[in-house]
Amino acid sequence: MNKHILAIAISACMSTQVFADDAVNSNSKQSNRVELGSITVEGEKQTRTLKDTASSVSVIDQEALKSNQYHTLRDAISSVPNVVVQTGAVANVRGVLGNGAAGGFNAVTGGASARFSTLIDGVNQPFIADLVGDSGLWDIEQIEVFRGPQSTNNGRNSIAGAMYIKTADPTFDWEGKVRLGYRNNERYIDKAVMLSGPVIEDTLAFRFSGQLIDGQTDTSNEPYESNPTNIDLNELDTKQGRFKLLWTPTDDLELMFTHSQYTEKGDGGRRYFEDTNTDAYFKTFFRDMDTESVMNSIDAHYQINTRTSVDIKLAQLDYQYAFETYQADPADTQNLDIDDKSRNIDVKLNFGEGNHAFNGFIGLDYYKRDQDIDSIGGSADYNGDDTTDSKAIYSELNFGLTEKLILTTGLRYQDESQERDFTYGGLPYTLKEDDTILLPKVALKYDITPETRIGVSAVKGYNSAGGALSVTDNAYYYFDEEKVDTYEAFLRTSFDDNRYEVHANVFFNDFDGYQGVNSLRRIDNIKKVETYGAEIEGTAWVTDNLQTRLGIGLLHTEIKDAGDDYTGLDGNELNSAPDKTVNFAATYYVSDDFDLGGNIQYTSGYFSDVENTKEREVSGFTLINLRANYRIADLELSAFVNNLTDKRARRSREPVGARVPVAYADFVEARNVGISATYSFF
Repeated sequence: MNKHILAIAISACMSTQVFADDAVNSNSKQSNRVELGSITVEGEKQTRTLKDTASSVSVIDQEALKSNQYHTLRDAISSVPNVVVQTGAVANVRGVLGNGAAGGFNAVTGGASARFSTLIDGVNQPFIADLVGDSGLWDIEQIEVFRGPQSTNNGRNSIAGAMYIKTADPTFDWEGKVRLGYRNNERYIDKAVMLSGPVIEDTLAFRFSGQLIDGQTDTSNEPYESNPTNIDLNELDTKQGRFKLLWTPTDDLELMFTHSQYTEKGDGGRRYFEDTNTDAYFKTFFRDMDTESVMNSIDAHYQINTRTSVDIKLAQLDYQYAFETYQADPADTQNLDIDDKSRNIDVKLNFGEGNHAFNGFIGLDYYKRDQDIDSIGGSADYNGDDTTDSKAIYSELNFGLTEKLILTTGLRYQDESQERDFTYGGLPYTLKEDDTILLPKVALKYDITPETRIGVSAVKGYNSAGGALSVTDNAYYYFDEEKVDTYEAFLRTSFDDNRYEVHANVFFNDFDGYQGVNSLRRIDNIKKVETYGAEIEGTAWVTDNLQTRLGIGLLHTEIKDAGDDYTGLDGNELNSAPDKTVNFAATYYVSDDFDLGGNIQYTSGYFSDVENTKEREVSGFTLINLRANYRIADLELSAFVNNLTDKRARRSREPVGARVPVAYADFVEARNVGISATYSFF
C-alpha cells in the first residue's frame, strides 16, 4: 500500500465531485436536489445533518431500497467504502473484523459482543455466533453506516462502528402500499404491505407493515442418501411485522409505541461452499436455522421549554437463535437453542436547543442481558447461562466559540459486568468480568463558508475482555480488553448551487490489545496495531437528468507489535482489510416517471487471516449491478440485475487442514434477476 495514502486522500477530496447515496424525488429532479444540510442522521443519539456530523457516515435511503434489489442488510451496505461484508458476519469496517471475539463457537462459549453494533430505531440488536435475521428490508426509511468507534454513544460493542436502521413512522395522512416481488433464485417471492393513518386527527396515528419472503439461496446440494430429510436445503423464509402507534396529546409531548416480530427459517447464517468447483455452490456444512425476535419499545419526548427537552426509551427484546445440523450420519446431528433476553432504559436531557453558543445533552443508560444455552448432540453436549449488565452516564457538549468555530466534547462513564457459567462435555467453566471504563471524544468544526465545513476529531473506543473454550486444547482461556484511539479530519462541502457535493474523512487508528482471531479461531491480544486511510463520497449532477455518485475507501493496516501470544505477525495486514474499495453509480432520469441506473464496485485483494497465509488470500474483484424504475400513476415497476457478469468472486477462503477435509470459500451471490410491482393507495 502506498505510504502516502493520507496525501492521496486529501487530494482526492479536493478534486472529486462526488457524494453518497442521496435521495432523489423523481417528480422534480432539479428542484428537489438533496442538499448536504438536508440529510439527517439519528445514530449518534441526536438528529443532526450530515454537515454537522464529524463521524464518517454513509446513508442508504429508501430510494435505494425500494426496488427489492437488496435481500439483506449486508447486501444494502456492501458498496459502502471501507466496508467488507461476508457470509454469516457483521460488517468488517476499516479492516476491523466485525465479529471479533463474538464469532462462531467463541461467542457460544464466551458470550462476547460484536465490534460492530446494529440498532433498529435505537434498540441494539443481539449478535450470537452467526449473522442471521437480516433479510427483508420493507418499510425502512434509511440505513446509516458509521465507520470508526461509536463507543461513546453505544458502549462496548461499537469499537468498529455502528449501523442504525430507521424504520418509517406513523403519519397523520393516510398512506398504503402493497408490493409483489420475484427473483430467479429457483422460486423467490416477496410479498409486502403497509398501511398508515390517523386514529384521532392530529393526535393518534398508527402504522402497520408486514413482509413475507419465500426465499432461496445459491446452495445446490441434494439430501444425503444415508440420511433422507424433508428439509429444503436452499430455502430461506422470512416473516416480519411491525406496528407503531404515535400519540401526541399536546404540542409538547410525543409518545411512540413499537411492537415488532421477526422470524427467519432455513439456509441462513454462514454459507461456505467447496472451493474446488466455483460454479457448483456446493455447501460444506448444513444448519437448518431458526431465528425469532420479538421487540417492544416506548419512546417519549417531552419539550419542557423552547431550549430544553427530555427523551426516554424503554425497550425489551426477546431473541432466539437455534439450529439443527444436517449431516450424512444422523447420529452426528446437533440441536442448539440459545434464548437471549435484553432490557434497556435510556433517559436523556437535551439543553440549549437552538442556542449556538452552548448546547448538548446528558443521559443515563441501563442495559441487562440474560442468556440460556442448550446444545444436544454433535461432538459433545453443552449448556450454560449468562448475565451481562451495564450502567452508564454519557454526555455531549457543544460550544460555539465563534460564529464559525464549534467545539464538541463527549464522555461516557460505564460500569459493566458479565457472569457466564458454561459446561462442555460435563466439564464446567466460569467467566467473570467487571470493568469500569471512561470513553471521551472531542471535535473541532470550522465553517470556511456557509457551504463548506472542515474539522478534526479524536475519540476512544473500547471492547471488553472475555474468555472462550479452546476445543483443540480442551481448556478455557481468557483474553484482555482492546482499546483504540482514533483521530480524524473531515470535510463537508457543496458548490455550484448544490450541483456537486463532497463528504470525506481521513483517519488514523492506534489499537492497544487488538483481539486477533487466528486460523485456529483462538482469540489473543495483539499488542499494537495501526491503521489509517480515508473515505471520500460525493455526488455530481452532470446534467439535469444524469446523477453520478462515487465512493472511495483507502486503507492501510499493519501489526506493529504482535506481542508474546503471536509470533511472526509483525508487519502483517489485518484480515479482511482491502486497501481499496470503490463504488461508482449513475442514475439517468429519462422522464419524471422512468429512470435507469447501475453501479460498479471494486474491492482489492486481501487476506482471510492475520497470519497472511497465501492459501487464505483472496483476489480483488469487480461487480456490476443494474436497475430500472417505471411509474404508471400509482403503480411503480422495478427491475434489477445483480452481479451482471456472474462473477464467482471469493470473499474469504479456507484451505484443507486438520479440521477442514475440503477446502471452502465464501463466494459472492451468483447473478440474479428480479422484478417487483408496488402499488400505492390513498
